[in-house]
Amino acid sequence: MFGNKPKKNNFRDKPRIHHYDFAHIALRKFCAGNPLKFFTVMFSNQRDDFIGHVWQAVREQCDNKETADFTDKDIKLSLYKIEGYPAIIIEMPQACAIAEAILIGIVLTSCPEDSNETANAYFRYFVLEQSIDAHGKLNRTVFCEWAGDCHLNKGEGPKASIEPFIETIKQYL
Repeated sequence: MFGNKPKKNNFRDKPRIHHYDFAHIALRKFCAGNPLKFFTVMFSNQRDDFIGHVWQAVREQCDNKETADFTDKDIKLSLYKIEGYPAIIIEMPQACAIAEAILIGIVLTSCPEDSNETANAYFRYFVLEQSIDAHGKLNRTVFCEWAGDCHLNKGEGPKASIEPFIETIKQYL
């Protein structure tokens, strides 16, 4: 208004819908539907097909709102044991907006004796999210957890790489 133009941020104003929905909604809901089956598939040779299936579900929901700038082939998955629990670490494509996931950590924390009893299977769903620093630069992370439909911000996150992310997850198990 007085000749001063607002500074442009080095990031998008809002998360990409495909990126956000895959990391924060679709994958989590597939896991919550049957955690034992989810982990069985993810620890099998069917995991790439399954990720493709989740990606297709996201595309069906999101393609009419925005064009995806990545594919399911850009999503990297690694299997771990964290504190003795089976865990899946997912590296998302480059985050370029606040709340976009950098890493996802899904940990199966309990398993019923009867594999048909899914109600007693519990998992934890952690997300390392992109955030901004005090100067408005997109170079900070936030460590979060989904508990049911509640998104819990646990505060400052670690460096955006797998080992520090796993170390932070260990603090919450």
